[in-house]
Amino acid sequence: MLPGDGSETRNEYTMRICGTDPDLYQLSNYLYDDYDVDGDHHLDKHDYEAFHLKMDSNGKPFTRIFTQNCVLGKLG
Repeated sequence: MLPGDGSETRNEYTMRICGTDPDLYQLSNYLYDDYDVDGDHHLDKHDYEAFHLKMDSNGKPFTRIFTQNCVLGKLG
């Protein structure tokens, strides 16, 4: 996808994760598959929202917002 288009390809995701620690390559692919809820091979807001609805049983939005911002690189 294009930079700044709001979605992330597997390559973009794994390159960013492995940029901090190459040993995380296998884990980054596993997480990508888990986050790509609709299976379209692009992570976007819709995927993170669906993933967090599935995982966030207490319904508090902070967990979803914080994790989405971390994964999309919007923090720090």
